Amino acid sequence: HKDYDTDYGPGFDGVDFDLENFKHYATDDPYCNLWADRLANLTKALHKDLPTGTLITHAPQTPYMLSTSGWPSANGSNPNGLYTKMMDKAGEEVSWLNVQIYNQGNYSDQQSLNDMLSALVTKWPESVNVGPEKVVVTVPFSTREAGTGYVSPEMLAAGLESLKGSLPGGLNGWAYDANGSVSPSWDQQFENLLKN
Repeated sequence: HKDYDTDYGPGFDGVDFDLENFKHYATDDPYCNLWADRLANLTKALHKDLPTGTLITHAPQTPYMLSTSGWPSANGSNPNGLYTKMMDKAGEEVSWLNVQIYNQGNYSDQQSLNDMLSALVTKWPESVNVGPEKVVVTVPFSTREAGTGYVSPEMLAAGLESLKGSLPGGLNGWAYDANGSVSPSWDQQFENLLKN
């Protein structure tokens, strides 16, 4: 933020949290409760202390939000997940969640992807009383960027179409240096998908 002195100089506009610990954060584990409280308190403190308009985002893995028995499923909200608990405490202060839908399962068939997107964009937000605009779907830009979970632009388009108007707050990709791995590039694909 231009009015806030940081070590990063001018242009600071926000912070993003990316915690990855599937073992503890997707289950009813003491560490999950501890970190849900810590993240909620930190998010609230930053929201209070940083200038108005500063972005506070998080990049959770899908099992921190959706029901899981080893991998996330389309069964809806995971009541024991880190981000289900954290958003219940500090959801209003979070600008959005960059939810990673890769490296935690394989959505190589269209129905699996459709079910995942439906759970992520409709069922989960309802369970924590936030709108779908808080959910930004993050996909890998190439198979090199993820062990599992790569979806083509065509599959993503079909998955979003299956939501019947309940679109996520946005689309995001990992990593930007692979943006041109498809034609047109992923950023152009995202722009077109969000226009429709």
